[in-house]
Amino acid sequence: MPAFYPPLSLLLAAALLAACSKVRSAPPPPASPDDGVEVSPEAFRSLRWLEGRWQGSIVGATPVYVAHEFENDTLMRTRVYAGGSFSEAVDSGTIVLSGGRLLAEMGEGRWVADVVDDESLRLVRLANAPGEAAIRRLAPDRISVRWLWHDEQGGTQRRTFTLRRAGP
Repeated sequence: MPAFYPPLSLLLAAALLAACSKVRSAPPPPASPDDGVEVSPEAFRSLRWLEGRWQGSIVGATPVYVAHEFENDTLMRTRVYAGGSFSEAVDSGTIVLSGGRLLAEMGEGRWVADVVDDESLRLVRLANAPGEAAIRRLAPDRISVRWLWHDEQGGTQRRTFTLRRAGP
């Protein structure tokens, strides 16, 4: 099975390997697209702060290189790269405005947005998604990514990391 990289860097297989304290709980059931917030075209455009190339790392894990690009008024592409040259994409996904919902897809994972504004984006899992992501703009050149998932024993795992802008 190919490596999985959560959307918006979000989003990283490396986060799944990091050790965290465990909280015993059963994983929540997957959301449905109806669980997402209503997203207008203006709200989708308000996510332009995500556009560009981002890099960072998780302590003890490999560096992260990701780029987001608006292709049109309803589609943003996400690409994960092997290195800081941003030349070799190793995974890709989409964030699509469809039927008033914001849907993200990468590999076999699918998410729906339940928070969308000019400072943050939160994606909750739909089909085959290994976890949830919350992305927050800290400054024009920095974002925070919080990744939440459940381990095989049902314990809740969390990892938060910061990415900095690497280019347009």
